[in-house]
Amino acid sequence: MIVLSISLFKILEVDWFRLGLPILLIVLFGIPHGATDHLADNYSKFGRFSSSVSFRFLLHYLSPIAIYVLLWWWFPTLSLIFFLAISAYHFGETQIMSSFSHDKKLGPLLYLSWGSLLLAALFLFHPNETYTYLKEVVSFIDTTLITNIALVVMISSFVIFLSSGAFLFFSNNLEARKMGLMLFDTALLLILIWQTNLLYGFAIFFALWHSYDAILLQIEGFKQVKKSFDMKSFYKYASPFTAISLVALAALFYLFINYELPINLVMVFFIFISVITLPHMLTIRGFYDKLMAKAQ
Repeated sequence: MIVLSISLFKILEVDWFRLGLPILLIVLFGIPHGATDHLADNYSKFGRFSSSVSFRFLLHYLSPIAIYVLLWWWFPTLSLIFFLAISAYHFGETQIMSSFSHDKKLGPLLYLSWGSLLLAALFLFHPNETYTYLKEVVSFIDTTLITNIALVVMISSFVIFLSSGAFLFFSNNLEARKMGLMLFDTALLLILIWQTNLLYGFAIFFALWHSYDAILLQIEGFKQVKKSFDMKSFYKYASPFTAISLVALAALFYLFINYELPINLVMVFFIFISVITLPHMLTIRGFYDKLMAKAQ
């Protein structure tokens, strides 16, 4: 998959493909993987399969969104840093859990360090693109600062991740084969990010690694309480909130194309993605805990 993605990027040097493929993959996998949070919440809270959307769920889901929007309004730089931190943790949690480990003590450290390694690589390999997107949020940033911070974060994250994995290995809580596969997978992702551009590389990872693995983990959990649940079932139950998300995004782009709004599109994009990520991460965290508890 990595080789194919890089090859297509190199061969088809056209904007419609380099932008179109990421959009298509995010629509197919990225948005749907978070459109079943109501199912995940019912599973983690009650241990059953239900597509009902309770007032309690809406309150717990929408409250962080409202608070986070206000934080973006008051403290945009801190809100961006918080967004990157929770994204790193969430990416690492899904990737590592689906690959080899769910250690309660070292788990959070593994998750955060792996996700930080990946995000830092994105910024380090593509400082100019990163600057283009972040300058609207962080006014004092420049490419030199991006490169220096990304390099420090990438090296420190790799050391922490490797040290945590080594500790698990020597304490007989991690198989060498699984750790090797994870390191190999990480190396492939870093090559993908290095050989493509920021949006393309991130979209391939987000859709075909993170989102797809998250979908498989959800199917695994739902199968425990609904034996017939499969990939077709997942997309069936994800379709209502996927459609709502697509309509909301379409309306947002329509407004920016046709009207002069007093806020930058990049800023709106960061806010929109981050405020959705926060309740999704909190919800899926409980789902993963329930899933792993049943698997033990």
